[in-house]
Amino acid sequence: MSSEDKGKRETFYHKTLAKEEIDILFSPKVFSNITKFDSEKEFIPNSLSTKDNLVIKGNNLIVLHCLKNTFAKKIKLIYIDPPYNTGGDSFKYNDRFNQSTWLTFMKNRLELARDLLSDGGSIWVNIDDNEAHYLKVMMNSIFPNGFVANVIWQKRTSPDSRNSLGDAHDHILVYSNNKEKFKKDLKQLPLTSSQKEQYTNPDNNPKGPWVSTDFTAQGYRPNQMYKITTPGGTEYYPPEGRCWKNLESEFCKLLEEGKLWFGRDGNGRPRVKKYLSESSGTMSWTWWSNKEVDHNQEAKKESILLFGGDQPFSTPKPERLLQRIISLCTEEEDIVLDFFAGSGTTTAVSYKLNRQYVGIEQITYGIDYMPERLKKVIEGEQGGISKEVNWQGGGSFVYAELYDLNQRFITRIQGAKSDVELNMIFTDMIQAAFFDYKVNLDRLTNDDSSFKTLSLEEKKQVLIESLDANQLYLSYSEIEDVQYEIPESVKKFNLSFYKKLK
Repeated sequence: MSSEDKGKRETFYHKTLAKEEIDILFSPKVFSNITKFDSEKEFIPNSLSTKDNLVIKGNNLIVLHCLKNTFAKKIKLIYIDPPYNTGGDSFKYNDRFNQSTWLTFMKNRLELARDLLSDGGSIWVNIDDNEAHYLKVMMNSIFPNGFVANVIWQKRTSPDSRNSLGDAHDHILVYSNNKEKFKKDLKQLPLTSSQKEQYTNPDNNPKGPWVSTDFTAQGYRPNQMYKITTPGGTEYYPPEGRCWKNLESEFCKLLEEGKLWFGRDGNGRPRVKKYLSESSGTMSWTWWSNKEVDHNQEAKKESILLFGGDQPFSTPKPERLLQRIISLCTEEEDIVLDFFAGSGTTTAVSYKLNRQYVGIEQITYGIDYMPERLKKVIEGEQGGISKEVNWQGGGSFVYAELYDLNQRFITRIQGAKSDVELNMIFTDMIQAAFFDYKVNLDRLTNDDSSFKTLSLEEKKQVLIESLDANQLYLSYSEIEDVQYEIPESVKKFNLSFYKKLK
């Protein structure tokens, strides 16, 4: 994937590689520019603790390959908000893939993600109508019998005046590698303030406020068709087409425990009391309204408060949306992964909910938004869900980058504004880049070459394709090579990270 100026179309560069080349491409890479941030200082760590939060900058497919040994079967939750493949040019990600390329792009990453999940772990993929149904079919093959739900999130507050039948929702596809365990471990949602207001205490019950629920069930069951006489003497049988909810013995038990309500005069049809003091929450369903988990506009306000108005995220996700997902299917200290981390909402919310996290992001948007956001979280920023969860700041995270080789030239090429700038980059490439063995450099440097007649964008593509795709980043196997002058602290950190490879 490439990153270009805001608003411009991006290009997805890819090649057909042989098996041996693919093995080299996806071999473990060296991490560099390593820094640990906490509330008091920044420093270079010599090792990675099993409890460290981790933020990695680099190609997410290659980073996932780097994670597969250290984090295999340890991730409880993966949430991703990938490029939607809509053709919209406001996305910084390459959002103009053709469908088959986009699905291949997703498949490669989802297969790796599957192997990182712990038993009963889950992956939640935020997507819109453009690719949701094709993606679901593909994910069915990656996670056989693993489909849990298609959550519908109401992402807008009102119809889009530019479109008839404008989209109001996103899909969040939920899959697990052990659906039965996932469902068994799924948490209830805490009651909202409006839900709590429904509880009252009209009979001054010492157990406190309560709500009543129907004591009938649909259908006919002979042993649940008994007569009920209310305290006021009125007799009831179940309504036509229904039966009582429980056996008569259970009815008597509820009556003895004071959990039945017959109306203020004691003559109403029986209903069951549910006390607020005994409520553990409510079960979630697949319709998530913007009143419950916020919407894109609210998320954008959160982002503007953090970074100001001139920032590239047109559709960031609100903290309350991630709060619900993380709270539903993880415990404190479980590991959460987002490999399309963008502005860092997933990692920020994980922080505030005391979950360990790994965030991966390749693209630089002028500043690295995710680590900058997490620094603010450490300092105790009070946006998003902070007040609700009483966030006071603190904690730490480790930042690392894949050690660039050819990738640094690709980044410079993509950002070039003129032929003069591109020529300077090419001069540096001649000195230090790793070229594909099939490339004839004379054809690029010769004054009579047709390369000179190409447009700027065409030249960029030719130069990028001339580079060896296996040498985007420095392989871990080369860490002792003296030409790279790797500091001892960086070597120790990488050894700590890859200790399972020994």
